[in-house]
Amino acid sequence: SKSRIDRTQYFKDVSVESAPVADRADQVDVNFTVEEKPTGSLLLGAGFSSVDKLVVAGSVSQSNVFGSGKFLAVQVNSGKVNQAYALSYLDPYFTVDGVSQGFDLYKRSVDASSLSVGAYTTSTLGAGFKFGYPLSETDGVNFGLVAEHVKLGLSDTSPLSYLNFATIFGSGYTYATGSIGWGRDRRDSAIQTTRGSLTRASIEVAAGNLQYYRANIGEQ
Repeated sequence: SKSRIDRTQYFKDVSVESAPVADRADQVDVNFTVEEKPTGSLLLGAGFSSVDKLVVAGSVSQSNVFGSGKFLAVQVNSGKVNQAYALSYLDPYFTVDGVSQGFDLYKRSVDASSLSVGAYTTSTLGAGFKFGYPLSETDGVNFGLVAEHVKLGLSDTSPLSYLNFATIFGSGYTYATGSIGWGRDRRDSAIQTTRGSLTRASIEVAAGNLQYYRANIGEQ
């Protein structure tokens, strides 16, 4: 039970004590004492460069919104070269059985016409849904589906490889990616780990105007 509480990562200290139940020789009361930790972060930044001019960036994330255990994050980046606006939400306890559910919305733009890497622009609009399902105390699977529309802009000064790519695949791409992942968390504590491991594996497949597949596996 202590490990379960630790793995929520909402607390910086968890202690447990057991006390005998009066007139019950075969029973004990289990008492937990927890100390919450800050679960939110706020990042703000501003700068100026000869390329980006004035840049304002910021992000807000909270992994325990109003004490509900839900995760919410907002990101804004207003640079001339890179612009990003994103919203992410996850309810890790959508059901009492531990099924999680969330979504992502984002819009990203890149204007590399003023950089030495080659003139091009991209505009990406995407949305996705994600679900997680616990298999056991330590194992779980997750599923994701993301749809994206990407618009590519080129000019006569763009590199030849970019122009050839656009000739073959066009300048607009609409595709969807589906993913499935598995994770095993055998750590005794996510706060102060002394034994155990965290293993993750996933497969991602894209279909539509662009097609690819990708596999990842890692352990720590």
